[in-house]
This record gives sequence, structure tokens and C-alpha cells, in this order.
Amino acid sequence: MVNTEPTARPSAPTMVAVRFHAAGRQIVVSLSNGVTLALPEALVPGLDRLDDDGRAEVAISDDGHVLVWPRGPVYLSYLRLLTDCLGARAAITRLGPKRRERET
Repeated sequence: MVNTEPTARPSAPTMVAVRFHAAGRQIVVSLSNGVTLALPEALVPGLDRLDDDGRAEVAISDDGHVLVWPRGPVYLSYLRLLTDCLGARAAITRLGPKRRERET
């Protein structure tokens, strides 16, 4: 017998830790799925207005979906991190709505 019950989709990872790595000029973000991302600071619009102390003062808000630098203020959402900073927007656009439905 085949199980036809819908299965729960795994929840999308959220940001659980963040720090500024001054020597590498990177924002290091840890996700709930164990992945760690190191982003060059230049990929985060607005960080160039902050000194190193301001860059280091970063927090996670909105249940792990937004990074906040209060001295800016500068905000970076998880979605923007994926689409703009990491280039996933092009991949998502290439899939198109019909193909995305088939792959989910």
C-alpha cells in the first residue's frame, strides 16, 4: 500500500548566529541546518557606512530571518541574503513557476 498522506515539508533554515570577522572582512552567518556562510562585507549594502565596531554590533531578529546593524541602521533579510547576495534569484527565475511547482 502506498502512503498518500501529505508529508510535512521541512522548515526552511533560519539564521541562528552571526558575527563580523574583521580580519577577513566578512559577515559569518550560521544557519539552523548547520550551514555556515561567510559573506564579504561589500555584499551587504550600507555596511560601508559603519566602522568595525558598528559592523561587529550585529543581531538576529524576526525569528532568525533578519540581520540588524543598529548603528546604521542596516537590515539584511534571509531572503535578500539568498537572492541578492548569493545569487539565488537567477536560479529561481530560471526555474519559472511551473518547474518550481514540480520540484517542490
